[in-house]
Amino acid sequence: MLVRVLALAAGLAAGALNCALLAAGCKRLGRRRGGLWLLGGVLVSVTGLVLYALLSPALLPWFGCACAGSLILLAVPWAIHLRKK
Repeated sequence: MLVRVLALAAGLAAGALNCALLAAGCKRLGRRRGGLWLLGGVLVSVTGLVLYALLSPALLPWFGCACAGSLILLAVPWAIHLRKK
């Protein structure tokens, strides 16, 4: 059970970091290094998925769901904020 909770926490952290990097990339898009920020955001999740696939494939759903869930939870306030503009 503890291992699942740790995988869930790692997924949440990776999703939040991914979202932050993607947001930074979107803000810098059209300027220098925007693409690198976007690439970094995608690579955070991909690296986590590869590591879990190699180390413990049974934990992939826990990590993947947490990662996707945190991205969705972080995207909702942004969508509401952008809608108000």
